[in-house]
Parts: sequence; structure tokens; C-alpha cells
Amino acid sequence: MSGKNRWGSLGMAVLLWTGTPAHADTEKELEDLRQRVEKLEREKGKPSFGSDKLRFFGYGEAHWNNPKTGTMAQQDPAQGDFHRLVLGWGYEFADWVRLETEVEFEHAGGTLELEYAALDFDLSDHLTATTGALLVPLGMLNEYHEPTLFWSVERPEVERVVIPTTWQELGFGIKTRFLEERLKYRAYIVQAVDAGKFSGATGIRGGRGLGGRQTNASDFAFVHRAEYAPDVGGDFDLDLGASHYLAPEANHEQRDTQGVGVRMYEADARVRTLGFDLRGTYALADLADAGELNRALRTSQSGTIGSQISGWYVDLGYHLLPLFIDKPDQDLVLFVRNEWMDLNDDTQEQSLKNDAREVKIVTTGVAYFPVKNVALKGDVEHWDDRVQDKLTRVNLGVAFTF
Repeated sequence: MSGKNRWGSLGMAVLLWTGTPAHADTEKELEDLRQRVEKLEREKGKPSFGSDKLRFFGYGEAHWNNPKTGTMAQQDPAQGDFHRLVLGWGYEFADWVRLETEVEFEHAGGTLELEYAALDFDLSDHLTATTGALLVPLGMLNEYHEPTLFWSVERPEVERVVIPTTWQELGFGIKTRFLEERLKYRAYIVQAVDAGKFSGATGIRGGRGLGGRQTNASDFAFVHRAEYAPDVGGDFDLDLGASHYLAPEANHEQRDTQGVGVRMYEADARVRTLGFDLRGTYALADLADAGELNRALRTSQSGTIGSQISGWYVDLGYHLLPLFIDKPDQDLVLFVRNEWMDLNDDTQEQSLKNDAREVKIVTTGVAYFPVKNVALKGDVEHWDDRVQDKLTRVNLGVAFTF
């Protein structure tokens, strides 16, 4: 019997049983029943580890930089690097319990890291509890850092150093969503950063927990983030976000760094209209008792850790391809980024302030998406610090997400 006749017979049976004509409610019940039957037919004979419960995903990016990254010497050589390959999978234990995790191979497999491993429990339509190695909800990129989501070859320096993306910590918390998911809020309790691993060159980045790799866990931090995407209508999209991180103590019972704590503030916004795409982020880290920390770590002027670390950047992109062809899966973005950061924005001992830590970066480039999840990128960075060191770097890259 064909599918059409089978369901027609079922509808007739319902009519005979109820003695009433079919109406909207009956049609909806029939459609629900049809979908349940088809699902059972698909699952018949499948193991519990079938594709309906398990899914794979990931991303990767390769870079060519001239000169190499991490230098202010124009004469340094160029460098090629398959920067990262990330493999992830999700598993649904039940319709309200699921796991998502990613493993990252950095620098052509030279470094292996757990990107995150989060176990989610849906408590209601609006509330989810989460635990595991969590991505800290701070800024636009830390939770959603796939390389097809930003246009430049390298991540913005503010999102790499001031906000140490990618940043994950062991912890637990809640995620809520309202107004058809236009309003979202996340609040976590996580392991605090380790102040004993801070540095003048990379700020708090070295103190990350790296997903729980036998890290110090005596101190904890509270972090929360709110996001709002108002329905303004028309050809205009607006996304707003703000985050706050508080670690009252970050010494993990290490005697030399007693009293050191970290508080961070972040705000971001994105506007899209008429082909233009504008993004901006501001971040500030405030370190309590940074002077004592510098003495404990025996830092010199070149290695001074600032009591304040701050930065901002603004990206302006224009989606050029829709002017010429109507192919929604393809895109060509011309962009410019203006960026500033200071890892010694404030020091408790001015004699130790290092002006080389204040940097301005202007990046211009292009990102071509032949399909939605593949990007070919090229850009030029112009670096300038307060001690008059200047550098121009050319970057090429390829990125993909699946």
C-alpha cells in the first residue's frame, strides 16, 4: 500500500471512530502520529549509537605569516603553520541530557588540548544546567571562536591576550534564554586563573586552566554574561553583549601571591545593515595587589604585569558579493580593523611601566567564502607601540568548519 493510501485509510478510521469530520486538531494529531511512525521505522534495527544520537563536527585553519607572529622585528623570517585542527562530537543520552566536546591539535599536532567538554541538562524550555570543562562566557569569540566567524587570518589581539581566547575552566552553571532566544544569560562558577603564571608579555593568558589539566583548584571565580538581540525590524540586525568575571583570590594557596585577585569587565556590540557589518569589543582586567605579584615573580621592567590590562577593537566589514551575484552560500568581505591594547595600562609602581606593552594595530584585508563554511583570507597588519617600534605583517590563511 502506498504511503498516501496508508495515511488516507488511517484518516478514514479516525473519522469512523470519532463520528466527526476532520478538523485542524485532528490533522495535527495525524501529522504527529505520522512523524512518530516514520521515526520508529528509521530506528528499527539501529544500535543505540546511531546517527540520531551521535554527531561529529569540527574546524581547522592554516596560516602563512611574514614575518612570523609574536615578533616586532621586521627582519624575522616568514612562517607557515597548520595552526589548529579541532575534532568534536556530541552525544544525546536523552532528549534533555547531552554531551558536547572538542579536542584540539595545535601546530600540526605538536600540541594536544581539550577544547571543552560540557554536559548539559535541560531543566525546562528556558533553563539548562551545565558542568564540565566549560568555555568561559567572556566576549564575542571565546565561546564561538571558529575561524569562519571572523574575517582576519589571526584572531584579534584583544581577544587573544586581554581576553585569553580560547579560555576554558572546570566548573558548573546555568544557561537561560527568553523572548524566543533573543535574550540569553549564562552564570558559571569555575576554577580561578592562576596568578603565579601571569606575565608581562601575555597578561593573564598563562593562568588559564586549560580545561582542567591537573591545575591548581583552591580558588574559584564567578563569571556571567548577558546577550540581547532586540527585534528592531527591517534590514537592521543588532546584537549586544556584556560579561563580568570575578576571582576574589587567584593565588591557589601559593604564599608568594597572597592577596592577588582578578576582576574583568567586557562589553561588545554588532550591527548589520545594507551590506555593512560593524563589530566592537572593549575589555578591562583589574588585578588586585599587582605590585606584590611583580615582586613575587621577580619581574623586571620588561616583564611587568600591569594592575590594569585593557584593550578594544572595532571591525568594519562590507559584504561585496551580493552586489554582483545572487548566491547566498558565497560571500566576499572587505574589512578594516582598528585595535588598541595596553598590558601596562596601570601599574602600582610607575617606574616599572613598560611602554612597549601599549600597541596599536590596524588590519585591512579580504575574506572570500566560496561556500558558507570555507574561507580564504588575506590581510596586512600595521603594528605600532609607544617606544616607536613599527612592523608590517602580511598574512594568508585558509579556514573551514564542518
